[in-house]
Amino acid sequence: MITIAEFRLKVYLLKDIKVKDALENISKLLDSCLVTEGYDALHHINQMKFYNFSSFYPLATGGIYEAGGIYSIIIRTLDHQVEKAFEKNLDKQYTVTLKALTVEKRIIKQKHLDEIFSLTPIIIKFRDEAYWRGHHSVITFEDRLKVGLIKKYNLLHDTKIDENFEWFNYIKITNKKPIGTTYKNVQLLGDKVSIKVADNKLAQDLAWIAVGSGLGEMSARGFGFTNFRYL
Repeated sequence: MITIAEFRLKVYLLKDIKVKDALENISKLLDSCLVTEGYDALHHINQMKFYNFSSFYPLATGGIYEAGGIYSIIIRTLDHQVEKAFEKNLDKQYTVTLKALTVEKRIIKQKHLDEIFSLTPIIIKFRDEAYWRGHHSVITFEDRLKVGLIKKYNLLHDTKIDENFEWFNYIKITNKKPIGTTYKNVQLLGDKVSIKVADNKLAQDLAWIAVGSGLGEMSARGFGFTNFRYL
């Protein structure tokens, strides 16, 4: 059974933050937690990181999250080291743009899922193109989502599963135009999806991994944050 640690973090904004810059600013706060003494290796290791987070809530008005406002962020992880780091240090963190206030933690136990859907843009990188549409098929996009989740599954369980199985009944891209987000002064283009999860164990496990650590690439930067509906 896959269990997910979820943290609900409230933050106070010290400066205005544009919507397109929100994820990068949140990631800096979480990074500051992980580089705290005793946890710095988690930030610097070059491998999949099993945590993910939402953008600010409530939603911005006029494209700006306003200085002086208090906003909530949801953070989820499948990694016990990351869980311990956030539990111990997250409420003590601040950056030049935001300050942590309070943290609440809960454990989400695996149940049968009907649907998962992304709340932040999913990033899929290709060698020669900045964005997949117009260069690759929807089937290629779908396959990349599956392959990424299988890699996470294999790493978590120290195994190599047979990849020949159906993991969704349907998938729908819910945005008409690509969604732009800024990271390190580069605009990344992504998409949001809704996925009806197939009714088999591997499909359900992959969906839970998506809920706990995100869809697509750059999950530890807040991309591909995924919510869910039970059957």
